[in-house]
Order: sequence, then structure tokens, then C-alpha cells
Amino acid sequence: MLIDDNFQLKYNKDYVELPKKDGYRSLHKIFTFIYL
Repeated sequence: MLIDDNFQLKYNKDYVELPKKDGYRSLHKIFTFIYL
């Protein structure tokens, strides 16, 4: 799946704002891709 620059910037911003829990970040990443 290709990721454009705008999505990458948005994802990086959301990723940084998340609590520092690897499990939560992994779920967020998975659901973000599903949402797109």
C-alpha cells in the first residue's frame, strides 16, 4: 500500500501524540490503515 506525503505527516503527528505504549501504537497503526 502506497502512502503519500500528506498521510505520512498526519500519521507521524498522531503517532507522536499517542501514549508511549507499543501495543496501543500498533493498534492505532492497524486501524489507521483499515480506515483508509
